[in-house]
Amino acid sequence: QLKKMVEALNDEGLKASILKDGNANSTMANPSPEKTERLTSVLPQWNVTVATILLLVSLLQYLENPSWMKELKYVALGSVALCLPKVLYNSLSRLRVGILDVTTLMSLASIGGIALGEYSEAAAVITIYALSDWLESRASSRIRLEIKGLIDLSPDYAILARNDNLLGPKGTRVP
Repeated sequence: QLKKMVEALNDEGLKASILKDGNANSTMANPSPEKTERLTSVLPQWNVTVATILLLVSLLQYLENPSWMKELKYVALGSVALCLPKVLYNSLSRLRVGILDVTTLMSLASIGGIALGEYSEAAAVITIYALSDWLESRASSRIRLEIKGLIDLSPDYAILARNDNLLGPKGTRVP
């Protein structure tokens, strides 16, 4: 049933897969918490980290002196170059199936900032979006681990108070 669901998602162009040990080619519906925890890093991807540093450097352009600091606005283009491709790819893949979402808006805002010559603005939009995407995936991973822990606390059997029968999963009798 899980494979059918993945096939249906892939037919819609959403590029779904089942992860096992971080490998998308093998199948496993519920990876262990240790494996899931490894999937979401403590730090953002290297490109997002470098893009953030470049954005911060580019913001130095707003200092009055020395005058050469104004040229630091071009450093922001490096930040855009590191973050925009992934967001743009996600945007285009969703647009192909008729989904207009925030990735499209962020891509357009960043491209518009570049077109207007506001490189730091474009870098801020796309870098902050990339950071928020990382934070969202990290929070989702933690929540998934907590829910898995709660599910693991559920008992494998129950004793019916009326007649002291032992019941297993889904009400089956346990000998």
